[in-house]
Amino acid sequence: MENDPNAPPPAVPPGSGRFSWRQGLVWLVAAPLLGAIAAWGGMIGQSYWAPLGLFPILVGVGLGAMLVGLMRVAQVGHRPTLFSGAVLAATVAVAGQHYLSFREAWREQKRPDAELLQKARQACPELFQGRRVEPPDDFLEYMREQVVLGRPLVSGWKAVGVWAWVSWGVDGLLLLAAAIAVMIPAARQPYCNRCRSWYRTIRSGRIPPAMAARLADVAGSSLGEHAKSARYRLSSCTGGCSPTRLELSWEEPAGQTFLATAWLDAEGRDRAGRTLDAP
Repeated sequence: MENDPNAPPPAVPPGSGRFSWRQGLVWLVAAPLLGAIAAWGGMIGQSYWAPLGLFPILVGVGLGAMLVGLMRVAQVGHRPTLFSGAVLAATVAVAGQHYLSFREAWREQKRPDAELLQKARQACPELFQGRRVEPPDDFLEYMREQVVLGRPLVSGWKAVGVWAWVSWGVDGLLLLAAAIAVMIPAARQPYCNRCRSWYRTIRSGRIPPAMAARLADVAGSSLGEHAKSARYRLSSCTGGCSPTRLELSWEEPAGQTFLATAWLDAEGRDRAGRTLDAP
């Protein structure tokens, strides 16, 4: 099928999201709060199951999912702002888990049996080797102590001194990478700078090949004669003020899957609607 040379030029797809001070402020304040929630969840989770290397990835996936939800609710579309907030949130998530561990150690001092533990340590110091009954006075002292005690890894190995910091840094990078990996597909979606909203699906479904052929004509494309299993999706911004995206996929008898994407202006959107509504 040849395209009509007299047809109007295709609609221009929306560009990337522009920076907004209001949205940027909301994002850079709320994202670290989600990092604190991830730290709290990680602190609880590590007491049940915390496999080395995999655990920070799981925490990062959870943090990334929360950031995607916030991104959609706050309608923040400026990608540098999004990923800057992700770095802040991941930093808070990593540091927050250490701080919550410090607070847990500090609360141990308030236990009713804290005095008994102190006496037991004096009587049998070998049972408390490498452990401390009374917690440090502040967070920095706690971290210095943890560096000296070392971080258990595998097969009895411990990361001590600078290697403890390196291991925590690797955990932080894994957490950040996992969070960003979850965010990237969502951040690649179209964004409308007029109504400042992300595109969302307004209509989708499976259609017969004959209707798919007519819809492909609206998109300026064509289907093979033996196409089958066609599906479509229409997506638009909240205000409907930017071009509508049409995605049409179909499968050929040999098993190949094809995808056609087009940007429709108001007239093209109406034509697509009439095609889909036709009996």
